[in-house]
Amino acid sequence: MFKNKHILAALIIAPILSIISYFAVDHVVSERPHKAMQGAAYELVPKPNCRYQSGVCEMKNGNFEIKLHVDRLENGELAMRLSSEHPLKGVGISISNNEKIATHPSSMKPIDNSYQQWAVTISAPTTENQATNKLRLALTANESFYYAESGLAFVDYETTYDRDFR
Repeated sequence: MFKNKHILAALIIAPILSIISYFAVDHVVSERPHKAMQGAAYELVPKPNCRYQSGVCEMKNGNFEIKLHVDRLENGELAMRLSSEHPLKGVGISISNNEKIATHPSSMKPIDNSYQQWAVTISAPTTENQATNKLRLALTANESFYYAESGLAFVDYETTYDRDFR
């Protein structure tokens, strides 16, 4: 079978053509990156650390990325800090559950003059079932609007370090 020159040529050429066609199709049909348009709304996609007890939630859309750090205070409130690489004009944040309509969003206040660090303290949800709680975020940057929704699993930072080394 391997003595036939046509089969040998096919075994060599077919993988090369498949690789070339893979990249050619990607080049033809892929979406070209474009600059955010003024007045348009864009969704921020939560990264995987938003689904685990990491204490941090990162959200991204293209090159626009934010980080949300949360600390649980003793009085039952959540201290939230948001950092961005781009200056922001305004940030609204709310926590709600599926059983009731979202509360009025709290406005975050800038921490520094660069408008890249924002903070707010809000009351923690009292729902027993933490899976129904949702964090909703809306912000403005460069005359564009960004919004996101994520669960609250990331609020409590938990590690197995103490349990593993006892």
